[in-house]
Amino acid sequence: MSERTFTSTSRTRSRERQGTASETESETENETDSLQCPECSGNVITDDEHGETVCDDCGLVITEDSVDRGPEWRAFDSAEKDQKSRVGAPTTNTMHDKGLSTNIDWRNKDAYGRSLGARQRQKMQRLRKWNERFRTRDSKERNLKQALGEIDVVLVPVDGSQHVMGYAAVESVIARLQPKAVVPHHYYIWDVVQRQSTLQTADWWVSQQPDAVWLDSPALTLTRSGLTDVQRQVHYFGPHVAFDPKAWREAAVD
Repeated sequence: MSERTFTSTSRTRSRERQGTASETESETENETDSLQCPECSGNVITDDEHGETVCDDCGLVITEDSVDRGPEWRAFDSAEKDQKSRVGAPTTNTMHDKGLSTNIDWRNKDAYGRSLGARQRQKMQRLRKWNERFRTRDSKERNLKQALGEIDVVLVPVDGSQHVMGYAAVESVIARLQPKAVVPHHYYIWDVVQRQSTLQTADWWVSQQPDAVWLDSPALTLTRSGLTDVQRQVHYFGPHVAFDPKAWREAAVD
């Protein structure tokens, strides 16, 4: 299969999807690449359904068997997308293996959410133990894993627009690090963040957490002894900031 240099063109594709709500999704694709037909110099289009690049004038198939790099499933809303997505968090230096190794969930449930039997629980416990042993190759990695595993507080960039991290990615990071305290940040705050910003508040995500503390000031003090009996607690500053927003805006104008 040969590759060719493309120039700019655009096309609009409308496709109807029959689903639970029988929605119609319109997609507009702006392609920076267009190819001239080698036979008639006509316009070339991409047939995503058949994985082919064809001439719109003479019908010549220029390339075929294109790789579809999208997911094999369809989702009709953001909640369904998060539920079906199998993509984890990006690589990170906050983990000894950069988050690339397999992590077996601590919950003794199968893929359908049903509780495991006694023999299966014992088997999963043995697998977790050996999985933990194989995740480190030497004493350096073991020491780094031990140090990073003692992180008690994690700040996560989460907001309603899922601008930096999607909800599924946030949950994946929290599940890997297993912190005692979680503090949302990088979300929209009225009269602090630019009003043209696409960021949103983190109110909805925080409201879904089983143990959330809505702080009434911009100050928070956490101690190791105070987090001893805590499994996972979310501390949310909301609109509170540690400076005077009015004075800050006036200084920015000057």
